[in-house]
Amino acid sequence: MDSNMYGYISCFLMFLPIIRGNFLVQPLDSTSVVGEVAILRCTINKTESANALFYWSKDNNHLSVNNNIVESLDRGVRTRLTVVGNRSVGEYNLRIENLRRTDAGSYICSYIGISGGQTSRPAVLTILIPPRKEFPLCFVLAQSLRSSGDGFWPGQTARLRCVSVGGEPAATLVWKRKNATISSTKTGESIHERVLTPSDNGVAFTCQATSPALKVPKTCEVIPLRILPTVHIRLMTREVIQGSNATYHCEASALPKVGSITWFFAGEEVKGNNTATSRIITSDDKQFITITDIRAEEHKIPIECSVSTPTGLESSDTMKMQVTRKQVDTSKDPSSLSPDGRTPKSSDMFPWSSQLHVIIIMVVGSLVGILIFISAILICWGFGRAKKPRRANTRLQVDHLAANNQELILEPLTYPSQIVYNTLGPDTDSLPRQREGYHTGSFDDNSPGYLQSLYATVDRRNSGYSPRFSSLPIRPVYQEKPVAQINPTTSPKRNPVIPFVSQHSSQPLIGDKDSYKESSSRDSASSADESEIF
Repeated sequence: MDSNMYGYISCFLMFLPIIRGNFLVQPLDSTSVVGEVAILRCTINKTESANALFYWSKDNNHLSVNNNIVESLDRGVRTRLTVVGNRSVGEYNLRIENLRRTDAGSYICSYIGISGGQTSRPAVLTILIPPRKEFPLCFVLAQSLRSSGDGFWPGQTARLRCVSVGGEPAATLVWKRKNATISSTKTGESIHERVLTPSDNGVAFTCQATSPALKVPKTCEVIPLRILPTVHIRLMTREVIQGSNATYHCEASALPKVGSITWFFAGEEVKGNNTATSRIITSDDKQFITITDIRAEEHKIPIECSVSTPTGLESSDTMKMQVTRKQVDTSKDPSSLSPDGRTPKSSDMFPWSSQLHVIIIMVVGSLVGILIFISAILICWGFGRAKKPRRANTRLQVDHLAANNQELILEPLTYPSQIVYNTLGPDTDSLPRQREGYHTGSFDDNSPGYLQSLYATVDRRNSGYSPRFSSLPIRPVYQEKPVAQINPTTSPKRNPVIPFVSQHSSQPLIGDKDSYKESSSRDSASSADESEIF
C-alpha cells in the first residue's frame, strides 16, 4: 500500500465520529514480561468486516493495514509484529513476539467500512523486567571480625544479607526460616541479624525475592551454623575370633541432638533384627550392632556407622573387622589338609605372623646393638682413666747449700712451686739458722740456707704452704733444665754469688760461696747414703 492511501485514511479518521457500537471485542490493558509474547485482541461485527479496512496504531503511529505490517517500521520491530485471527468472523488481533521495553505504550484498533469507520478505546501495554538471572544472592557475615574464622558457634551473631539487582519494578526481599518470615520486606537489599542458637545448627535461612515480572519467586539460602556430628566406632569385645560374636558401639554426639543412626555392613544398609534369617542384630536405639558366627572370609569387611541430625547434617565413621582365625588340628580333622594332601604351613594360615617375627627380630637386634656400642664406649673410657698417671704428691728435693764438685743431676721441673722438700735424715744441723726477723721476711742473706729460704718464700707465695726442711744435706737433682734462676740483690754485706753450672745442663745453679764450702764437708760424709736414696 502506497503512502497516498495512508494519507487518505488519516484524513478520514480526523472527521470520523467515534462510534464503538460495532466492536464485539476491544483491546484491553495488559501486562507482559520482557521476552514473552503479547496479543492485543480486536473483533468487529461480521457485516461491517466484509469490506472494511483494518489497521493498528501505537502512539498515533500506524503499525499495520489489514494483515500487512507497515514497511516503514524499523526492521527489529517489523519482524516481531503479526496480525492474527479469523477475518471471516471479524478478528484482527495484533501479536507482538519477544517483547522489549520499547514495546510499552498505548495501542488502538480501528476500521473503515462502507457505512463509516470506528476506533477502539486505547489499550495500555505494560512491560515488566525481571531481576537478573544470578540474583538474589545470599551472604552471611560475622558481626565482628573475630567470629569469621572457622565458622559460627551458638551464641554468636550472624548478619544475613540478601541482594537483588535489576528489574522493573525492583524485587522485594524477605528472610525466612522454615517458611516463617523473620524479617521485614525490603527492596534491592535486605540485612537481618540473628543470634544463633543450638537449634539453628544445620537450618537453612532463605531469602525470597518477589516481583510482578516473576511468575515464581526466586530464592537463595545460607546455613550460618554448620557443626557436623562426631562419630566413632568402638569394638566392645576384646578381639574378633572366627566362629564367635562381636559387638560394636557407635559413639555419636550432635547439636542439638542425634536424629538417626544407620549401620552399614559390607556396604549394605542393615535393616531389621530378624535373628532367624540374619546374623547381624542392632539395638533398639541403633547404637550397638552385634555380628554372630563370624566367618574367616569376613576379615577386613568394613562396618560403617552413619549419624544425622534432624536438620540433615550427616557424618560417619568406618572400621574394618580384624578376624583372628582358629588353629586347625590336622591330625583330627582330615578336611583341614590342603588340596595336595599336605599339612598347611602356619605362614599360609597366618600370613601376617612371618612379618611380625621379622619386625620383632629387627627391634630386638637394634636394641642389642645399641647396648653393645654403649658398653664398648664405657670400657674404653675406664681403661683410659686407669692408665692415666696420677700427679705425685711430692716435691723436688733441692738444697742449694749442699753443692760440691760432684756431678749434679737435674730434674726437668718447670715452676718453683713444684719443689718439694723431703726429710732425708735426723740430722738437724743442716737446717738454716733463723733470726728473729724470719717470720717478718728479714733473713740474713750471708747465713747458710739463705737461698733455700728464698725459694721457700717464693713457693709459699705461689702455692700457699711452706716448704719442709730436711735434716740431712739435700742435693738438687736435675736432668736437663734447672728449676729457676734467682739472682738476689747485692748489698755491701753480701758475699759475691758464685754460679755453679751442672755438667748436664747449660743453666747455672745460683748459691753463695760460703754456704757451698760449709756444706762440702757434710756432703762428703753422707755421699754414700745419698747414693742409695737417689
